[in-house]
Amino acid sequence: MEDVEDLLLQLEQELNEGKKSLFGGGVTVDAETMYGIIDRIRAALPEMIREAKYIVQTNEKRRQEETLRAQNLIQAAQARADEMLNEHAIIQQAQREADAIRAQAMDYKVQVERKIRQELTDLLAETESVLSDALNIIHRSQLKYDNR
Repeated sequence: MEDVEDLLLQLEQELNEGKKSLFGGGVTVDAETMYGIIDRIRAALPEMIREAKYIVQTNEKRRQEETLRAQNLIQAAQARADEMLNEHAIIQQAQREADAIRAQAMDYKVQVERKIRQELTDLLAETESVLSDALNIIHRSQLKYDNR
């Protein structure tokens, strides 16, 4: 493939080397040479246009692929962020539930300890009453025994 720029330079050279016309500011050139250069330019242009189109298509395809890749990366990042937020929300919910269970357990412990203390107090009072009654019986028996 010939370089179009070189062909255009040859065209200019032919015009510059042309003989001055007797009338007007034009020049006389070899028409065959000029048409030959023009034909060579025409032959070179389609190949250049095909190459340019190929380059444009390749670049467009690459741009589309990169855009799609970027969109996929953004979607993946968003999905991971959502997943992390959900995990964080699940962890927070689990923490709240654990705190609630812990609070319930502490309330139950306090109630059980209070109930046990009350039962022990009641048992001690009953034991004291039984022992007091027993001691009174012993004293009365001793008094009866001593009075005899």
